[in-house]
Amino acid sequence: MAKVAGTVSPAELAHAARHIRILSDAASSRGAETVLEITAGRGAGLPRHLHTVEDELVWVIAGSLRVTVDDEPPYELGPGDELLLPRGVPHEVRVASEVASWMVVCRPGGIEWFLHATASDDGTPPDWADDDVAAHLTAAGIRVLGAPTPERSVAPAAALEPPAEPGAQAAAA
Repeated sequence: MAKVAGTVSPAELAHAARHIRILSDAASSRGAETVLEITAGRGAGLPRHLHTVEDELVWVIAGSLRVTVDDEPPYELGPGDELLLPRGVPHEVRVASEVASWMVVCRPGGIEWFLHATASDDGTPPDWADDDVAAHLTAAGIRVLGAPTPERSVAPAAALEPPAEPGAQAAAA
């Protein structure tokens, strides 16, 4: 018989101009995964990087993301689209719409400690060159491979509202 590993109260934090809800963490999943729900405005994202510890599955809830994987042309992901980003593969994820919401599943779990360690009250992106941030990146097995793509009109994470569900606008009218 399967046992439930545990439950976690969703933690919310502002990180790199993104609002992140940690829906499941390594402690509640016995190390199996971390599940995140992320909302951010146009242009928000992290610099080109790779993970040495976990695979990352991205699934778009609303809005659109532009995802560059390795040296391939960017993928444009919309609601319902998903993309697996295997460990060791360089990638960059950027919000392409005014606002987007997406889920991220990292396997194995544990990346949440890095998010907590580098979050800020106002969602300001960390200084990726800062020695403390670099130490957290190294400990998390994340390698930043270049400067972030220039951000355009990035809304502060604290001010973001998730986009309306498809059809919700019609129902509200």
